[in-house]
Amino acid sequence: MKINDVEADVRGWVSDQLMKSATEEMWYAITPMLAPIQGQPVASFMILYWCRNPILGDPHISTGSLITGVPAEAEVRKLTRDSLAKLKDQKADILRAPINFSGPPANGRFGARG
Repeated sequence: MKINDVEADVRGWVSDQLMKSATEEMWYAITPMLAPIQGQPVASFMILYWCRNPILGDPHISTGSLITGVPAEAEVRKLTRDSLAKLKDQKADILRAPINFSGPPANGRFGARG
């Protein structure tokens, strides 16, 4: 099986799982690569997931997974669900954190003092 065929399968599984599980707009990227495992190159896939930060103007939040070898559909779907849960937890942590209204330190913007 060619790596492009496996990538197409993984992309389809991730996309389908996001359509089923995501409650907001999410993005993903899949990068096929050869990862050295015990000195031998093994086909692997890095899957990155990201969404908007709940704090306007802050960078997106993201998480990722590395899959080595030819993955099973159930493994990809579970990794996608787990990654969505991580992103939701990150967003909740961001919203619980105290907000610093003084702005960036001493750069003269956004109400900074200095």
